[in-house]
Amino acid sequence: MAFPRIPVIAERDRPFWSIMIPTYRPRVDYLRQALTSVTEQLGTSTATQIELVDDASPDFEPPAFLQQLGAPGVSWHRNERRLGLAKNWNACLARARGLWVHLLHQDDLVLPGFYDAMRVATQSAPDIGAAFCDTYFTDRRGNRCRYTLVRQRDAGILTDWQQHVFVQLAIQTPSIVVRRAAYEALGGFDDDFSYITDWDMWKRLVVRYPIWYEPRPLAFYRMHQASQTSRLRGSGRDVAEIAISIERSAPLLPPEVRTDVVRRARRAYSIFAVENAFEAIFRDHAPATALAQLAEARRMSSAAGLARAIGWVALRTLVRSARQALRRMHEAATGG
Repeated sequence: MAFPRIPVIAERDRPFWSIMIPTYRPRVDYLRQALTSVTEQLGTSTATQIELVDDASPDFEPPAFLQQLGAPGVSWHRNERRLGLAKNWNACLARARGLWVHLLHQDDLVLPGFYDAMRVATQSAPDIGAAFCDTYFTDRRGNRCRYTLVRQRDAGILTDWQQHVFVQLAIQTPSIVVRRAAYEALGGFDDDFSYITDWDMWKRLVVRYPIWYEPRPLAFYRMHQASQTSRLRGSGRDVAEIAISIERSAPLLPPEVRTDVVRRARRAYSIFAVENAFEAIFRDHAPATALAQLAEARRMSSAAGLARAIGWVALRTLVRSARQALRRMHEAATGG
């Protein structure tokens, strides 16, 4: 399959980092936090490329935003017409001049120490194609949580990459930096996808290059109802794309593990869809979303597999609710 071409850069005097921030109708306070989290670590010198790439937003002017923010070293580019998510990401890659590229969403951010840790990774293992860290998830109220999938305690080359990239993705986009030469070799993001665009890329990447894992959570992934993820979840398209990706990427795997990895991935994401359905019913009061998620889960698994997934999620939900109730009773009895 042919992927969009990322042009090779021949010039010698290049920045180490390219921090590329694709934007479309951004929420200004989120974008300010994202950009500030970068400039506070790297400054705005010519040694680092920091650039907003706006996808023809009708109500956002990058130069006015940057002037108000006071970030004179940050550049910007505005597409003449709207390209869409994946094509705008590819526009970011094409415009990136650095040896290493960080694609940072307009509503995510990185914590102090992120770029130092990523640079240590590139120096410790010069043959890696990418490096990533663990991630905090934060909601619109600023509450944060951490779902750690990788049990690797020490920084180093990611072990069991089939589990952590193919079966159950452990990489969030704001947490990963990629060697630009790897994008040149692999091609850009596949614009056939809207939800698993990044996952498709990381699978292509990990079968070609070793990748580094930093266990400290040094990135924030923001979850909110206006996000692309939330919109796709409502229709079930997120799970439908996951199923397509599992099948499409199977040939990348070694033949001796292919069947087992595909089976485990389908099971993991059937459970994921059921979890989405439970959240839609009990938290968001969105029965249509729940039905869409369950329909896609059924397409991904057998009736018996779906029943097991529902039972497992129901049991876990009950246990979690019971623990929360006991905790509230204890706090009430002890005065907090």
